[in-house]
Amino acid sequence: MNGIGARVRLGFPFEGGPENSFTPNGPPVVPFTATANHRVFTAIPLASLYNYVSIVKTGPIPPGPHRFASKLFNGSLTGLSTVLDYEVTGTVIQSQCTVLGNPVSADPVQLGTWPASDFTHKGFATKPAPFTITLSDCESDPRGGNNATAHIRLDGVKGSLPIGDGSDGIFSLGDGSSAVGMGIQILRDDGLTPVALGTEVPLMVINPTGTTVLPFTARFYQTADSSGIRGGVAKGSLGFTVTYQ
Repeated sequence: MNGIGARVRLGFPFEGGPENSFTPNGPPVVPFTATANHRVFTAIPLASLYNYVSIVKTGPIPPGPHRFASKLFNGSLTGLSTVLDYEVTGTVIQSQCTVLGNPVSADPVQLGTWPASDFTHKGFATKPAPFTITLSDCESDPRGGNNATAHIRLDGVKGSLPIGDGSDGIFSLGDGSSAVGMGIQILRDDGLTPVALGTEVPLMVINPTGTTVLPFTARFYQTADSSGIRGGVAKGSLGFTVTYQ
């Protein structure tokens, strides 16, 4: 299937060493050739084959489980033609969740009403307001050996833009705003750690089945001196993209 490859390394009797084995032309990683042109006193066994196979991601994999059964290579001996066929089978699960309806717990998130006199200096911030984004129908490795982590990318929309390089999670007020001198900051659920804008930020391991809830908080953040503060309507908007890695 697309996006999945394999790397196969063969062991005895194709890795060289003992007299009753083949000597490979380079590492015994398929495809390769090997020879046995020395005199041996013990037969070279072909009843069993030591091998090591690794499944490798080679490109994008569609979401969900994918069953594969592929013949990877065959082996031949001089004078005997084909003596073995090598096939692998398995299932690859590309972790995924879905977004149903409006996944944001409060839309818009209510940051409260605050007197302009509270904004006394740059860096002042109001009390964080909690909200969540719910991912539904999550599917991941059921064995738990390769848990996928949900990453989120936040980008300004409807007139909102990152302030500075976006690493502090602060973005400007957008369309429909009349307040001046402040922006909005988005934080993790601890109310202290900023969520950087414009980049993929790892959040938490998704549940193998069911729902995964991503918690956040948001607050007003003063960006101007107190003399530059003007009260009014304060609105800001972000769009989000969730990926699974």
